[in-house]
Amino acid sequence: MPHSTTPPAAKRGARLCLALVLSLLVFGAYAQNDPLVGTFSDGWFTMTIGGGGGQYQGQISVAGQTYAFAGQGSAARVDGLYVADGQQYQFAAMLQGEMLTFWTSSQTFQLTRQGAAPVQAPPAAQTQPQPAAAGFLAPGTRFTYEHAVASNPGINAGPNAQATGGRGYIQIEIVHSDAQLCVATLSMYTYGMTVNALTRTGGDTIVGEGGICSTYWVPPSVLAEYQAPPGGIQTVQRGQFEHRGRQYNAVSIASEYQNLRMTRVYDLASGFLLTEVEGQGERGFSTGQNQQTAGSGVQSLIDIRQVSLPWSHAGPLPDNIRGLSELNYRGEIVTSVPGIYMWDSSLVSKATVKLVVQQRGANFLLAQNTTNMTFPGADIMQPPVTSQALITPTSGHYIPVDVIARLSAGQVLDTDPITGIRTIVERVDGNGVVIVNEGTGTRAVSTFDPRTGLMVYNTLERVGDGQNFNSRQELVGVQ
Repeated sequence: MPHSTTPPAAKRGARLCLALVLSLLVFGAYAQNDPLVGTFSDGWFTMTIGGGGGQYQGQISVAGQTYAFAGQGSAARVDGLYVADGQQYQFAAMLQGEMLTFWTSSQTFQLTRQGAAPVQAPPAAQTQPQPAAAGFLAPGTRFTYEHAVASNPGINAGPNAQATGGRGYIQIEIVHSDAQLCVATLSMYTYGMTVNALTRTGGDTIVGEGGICSTYWVPPSVLAEYQAPPGGIQTVQRGQFEHRGRQYNAVSIASEYQNLRMTRVYDLASGFLLTEVEGQGERGFSTGQNQQTAGSGVQSLIDIRQVSLPWSHAGPLPDNIRGLSELNYRGEIVTSVPGIYMWDSSLVSKATVKLVVQQRGANFLLAQNTTNMTFPGADIMQPPVTSQALITPTSGHYIPVDVIARLSAGQVLDTDPITGIRTIVERVDGNGVVIVNEGTGTRAVSTFDPRTGLMVYNTLERVGDGQNFNSRQELVGVQ
């Protein structure tokens, strides 16, 4: 990228995390759209961002030249590297509304999104919490929180300071729950800025001791006896609390330390977190006296349901799954921006995924997931990325062989009332079982071996914000 026509930056040997990770979760929602994904321009400098869920790649076009980049970040900011003449240069870009600020160590560009974001309405609330059976949660219990966050940089942050904000949902799905251990999955979804769709912007594996499921569910017996620890940081109060038109006998746990404040309210009967409110920053913010960054967030329980499938969430693992020690996958990801360039804009990343089992439960395997991937459009390997992964009857790695005979083409396995994601059986024959997971702007197709039940091939197609995304992966090793 010639320095006379583009933003210069010092050459850095900075590490850059993977551009996009192959997803193995067939029965969870796939990322659909991201506020940062799209095309931004000032008429001379154009930046086209692809990817999503915190991992981004795309192209910068300026003065008739085009340069590839890759980066990582959040739904409001990406930090990355662009490549020019075989060299890597560092940049950052931050989104505020429809404006994207791109900067390097010496230059800044204010870019406008090429397209408008629609107004979206949240799904309606579904059910109210009920006491957990036997004091703990049944496998397959899924509960959803409406989630919103916002921040303000403060009056001393400088002329280029940016505020952020977003709204979406957090879903928890129980895999195992007893007095010793809680195992669950967490998925976070964020509304897009340019399309009427949700983006899966994050996920995690919850493994909690003492039966506690992160901050989202606590055994009622524990809540009944909970007292504030010494030190004065926490305040605990019990009493009536109104949530979404219903009265609860609740416990409120308020924590305050320096400029951090958080209040969580739990239903004493069921153990569910009803609401969480958090704030960070000086209290003078409301009167215009805040000198530092301020932020706030809120979570509110809106839905609890039992996910029902043709097979059991709680049943023991099949023998061939229980004995697994390792699964290996191989695949590729192709991203492109159609309609912008006169040539093929596709960028290909090669990837391998290895799952090594580290812990075994009656209905789950806890594994370490290691992903190795090349930079988009290059054979250069990125640093490996490791995370925890669960292999369960609903994780998408397998389906029980004994249920295959009960499946039929066209059968709808599940429709989530909040995200709108549908899971459908497309085909059942001697070559395998094909299950489709589809939502707005996305379609994932997985093929399962009828002899072992293992997922052997998966494709994902997604169209949105002027970008096409396609991935494929296949099972290449089982131990």
